[in-house]
Amino acid sequence: MSENKRGLTGRSVGRPAIMSRESIGRAALAELDGISSTKVAKRLGVGQSSLYRHITDRADLVRLAVDFGLTQQEWPEPGDSWRGYLLDFATSFWNFLDRHPGASQEIKMMRPSPAGLISAATKIAQDLMGFGFSAADANMAVDVVGHITMDTMISEEIFRSRDAHGVLVRDEQRAAWSAQEDPVLAAETLRAIDDGMYRLLLERTELLLDGFEFRLSKVQKVN
Repeated sequence: MSENKRGLTGRSVGRPAIMSRESIGRAALAELDGISSTKVAKRLGVGQSSLYRHITDRADLVRLAVDFGLTQQEWPEPGDSWRGYLLDFATSFWNFLDRHPGASQEIKMMRPSPAGLISAATKIAQDLMGFGFSAADANMAVDVVGHITMDTMISEEIFRSRDAHGVLVRDEQRAAWSAQEDPVLAAETLRAIDDGMYRLLLERTELLLDGFEFRLSKVQKVN
């Protein structure tokens, strides 16, 4: 709320707002969950007609928001382990998506991909090639980890929501899966639900990395 107030005050009456696509992106990112031109214009302290001199439509507004956020995001630097590097990437991307509800869905649906995501993915893929990945495997690793992270965050956002009666979806899911016929499987499913989606993200990523480690070991044997 305080950010919203700061966006609307501190301007003399009648003084025109100074806008750029960067300032619009910053405001749009703050309103990404349920974004609309009305909300963004209000945050900027301008009319919608002024806003539309700088954007074309809602999709353009969303792209500005996502690109601004991704270019501001601090991505990990490679250390001694490519596994640790990709886990750090998953965590960094998760944190970005967690701070900006709705970003996961918007990024998955965006065509073409946002420039900020392409830039980050390229840097990480280049670093993976330094660890011995082929260009194809480096691209694939970044792509799959990115999609796993977005899909897991979408599940987390669904779990955080409530049904028409105010019941938390996470609790509904827990109740439903507790009826799983195999008690061993049921216990494991409930553990995954109780541990939370971030823990599940790390487990999913580790499983993926095991596959890449096996592939790399085959390449090293051939060489």
